[in-house]
Amino acid sequence: DINGARFIIRDKTLKFSCPDHFNDPFEFYDELVEFDITKSYFKKIIEKRTEDRNRIKVHMKIFEADKSDFIAELIQQFKRRKDSTKVSCFSNINQNILMWSHYAQNHTGVCIEFNEEILKRTFRGDSVIEPVRYRRKIRSLNFSKYQEKAIFHWILTKSKDWEYEKEKRIILGSDPVEFQLFPADAILKVTFGCRTGNEDLQEIVEIIKTKKLDWIQLSQMRMDKKSYRLIESYL
Repeated sequence: DINGARFIIRDKTLKFSCPDHFNDPFEFYDELVEFDITKSYFKKIIEKRTEDRNRIKVHMKIFEADKSDFIAELIQQFKRRKDSTKVSCFSNINQNILMWSHYAQNHTGVCIEFNEEILKRTFRGDSVIEPVRYRRKIRSLNFSKYQEKAIFHWILTKSKDWEYEKEKRIILGSDPVEFQLFPADAILKVTFGCRTGNEDLQEIVEIIKTKKLDWIQLSQMRMDKKSYRLIESYL
């Protein structure tokens, strides 16, 4: 909405949300991750650490006696990762009618285009920028076996019903703060909705002028008169 656009452009901040704050109950669904450890897989792990047959036997006996404890520790590891992960969501498109209706306050807000390469350089370390994968069925990955791959599978998998969003996500670990600064030149364009009021439009234009962000392109969506689509016009 306009208020969100004001903060992003004026303060140069992006909001990163916790998994629990998303509205789709299948977002970050725990069923996407499996925690069981098979005896054969645990043996492979031990065999990578030692070739001593007696030590391997000892470890296998401990595993058989305390398997539930091993699984509980895996679940706790996953929970710690879950609690320390925050995500910011983007789209590869700017003309979808549903997106404007859902995310830009019924077409009265804006769509902001970013330079992905600049964002990649900004959010380094343990951060990644990845597209969402859309699926019909829930397929779980084993956390003990796949580790990071299972984490990203959990973060980046959504129902096929959301495919129209063509979503891409910045994922930050290490429990980052909710609002993250980014360089001003990461913003490439601001597109106003077909219902954005002139007063709101002028406010955003004034912020861009005041902050000397004169490289930012400006456009507005118009309703096509012959088909159900939005047409982008540059201002």
